[in-house]
Amino acid sequence: QYVPLSAHSPHCRRRPESTLGGRFDFPPRTEPMHSVRRALIAALEAVKRRNLEIGNPALSDRVSIITFDSLAGGGPVVRQPLTADLDLAMRTCSRLQAAGDREAGSAMDAGMEMAHRHLRPKNEGGQGRRAAKKVVVLLAACPPGTCQTDRSEIVQFMLAHPSRELYAHGPGRYNAPLVSAARMHARGWRVYPVAVGAQDHHDFFDRLARIGGTGSSCGQTVPPSADTTDSKRQLVDVLTGI
Repeated sequence: QYVPLSAHSPHCRRRPESTLGGRFDFPPRTEPMHSVRRALIAALEAVKRRNLEIGNPALSDRVSIITFDSLAGGGPVVRQPLTADLDLAMRTCSRLQAAGDREAGSAMDAGMEMAHRHLRPKNEGGQGRRAAKKVVVLLAACPPGTCQTDRSEIVQFMLAHPSRELYAHGPGRYNAPLVSAARMHARGWRVYPVAVGAQDHHDFFDRLARIGGTGSSCGQTVPPSADTTDSKRQLVDVLTGI
């Protein structure tokens, strides 16, 4: 049984809104989720405009969307497989809805590992192109709340690849995403963590940016604001900058 606020409810009322990427139907507004949806659409519109300048469609940027905040379905979900159809990706973003934060959500390591598998070249079982540059944007409102990676695997990586960015005595749920980011960076990929409304967790996101090869000192944070327009504008600037 879902309350009408939930997109899973048959009584959930959708609202059409105009965005920088066109007009879309959205679930009920909740913040910062609604600002995130609109900012993602704006960023994808920037990618779409960039792709129009590329003469060969086979060389166009492709995007994928993975959610990892709810484990009710057994793990993270590829909401949108890699595609050059940016309008389709925007529609996918318009339907996103975050889970609550009172339970063990935000399986960040599981989501990053799914992204890792999905972006690998096809000869490695993924959907990515071998010569394409890979960029992973990790959008989160809080640090990981749970961990699916086996602890022995984390310890083994830390022994083989010591780094000051890893927590020497930290919980596995914090080190697991850092290990995932380090593995991606080792393949030449870039991991951009973006914290939306996160408070008192700058250290974790800063470490994630540095070990992912995108921050010499700190990660990107969009602080909470009473003015949702201001928060959305900041998030748009961060995402389009990436």
